[in-house]
Amino acid sequence: MNRKLFLSLAALGLALSPAVILAADEAAKPLTVHSSTEKGMVSGGRVEQVTATVTAVDATNRLVTLKGKKETDTIKMGPEVKNFDQIKVGDIVRVTVSQGVVLSLQAPGAKAVPPTVTATGETAAPGAKPAGDVKVGIKGTVTVAKIDLKSRLVTLESAEGRKFKVKAGKEVAIEKLKIGDKVLAEYTEAVAIGVEPAPAKKAKKSSAK
Repeated sequence: MNRKLFLSLAALGLALSPAVILAADEAAKPLTVHSSTEKGMVSGGRVEQVTATVTAVDATNRLVTLKGKKETDTIKMGPEVKNFDQIKVGDIVRVTVSQGVVLSLQAPGAKAVPPTVTATGETAAPGAKPAGDVKVGIKGTVTVAKIDLKSRLVTLESAEGRKFKVKAGKEVAIEKLKIGDKVLAEYTEAVAIGVEPAPAKKAKKSSAK
């Protein structure tokens, strides 16, 4: 997941918008899945974190400029972002994204599980620095649409036509997988956002004469 996406998540995540997570998944690199102790099931996940510094705040227009190591984004925050007035120049925005997926091969003729989405979120208390977290879960039957044995990438397609890719670990027997196989997919993603005060500057020691 590139830094520009993370910076956007930092701003939008403060508003606790579950749609951001769903959109982010499409832009993320494929998760690698590995065999589990249960037959026909694979799973995988990852955690990524990035920080950015607030370099400018336009309170009138609700604009915040965030600077990472390589990119700078200026983002407008709507009224749904709580405690906006607590954001100051020099503050550190910390974003942690956790993703996980469990895939279970369904038996031939098994009934498809309709897609369901769950979302929960929490925000900081009034008067505190903006913070919050969003957790989204997606569950439903998907279909194996493409298998690339060389790259070990498997493309899965949802009932709505959305496509996702996962990378099979070396121990996963994807050669036994077939186009059209049905798989029960359980995907979870969590975004945690925190704004921390600018670190205090150390006082310079005066040199003795």
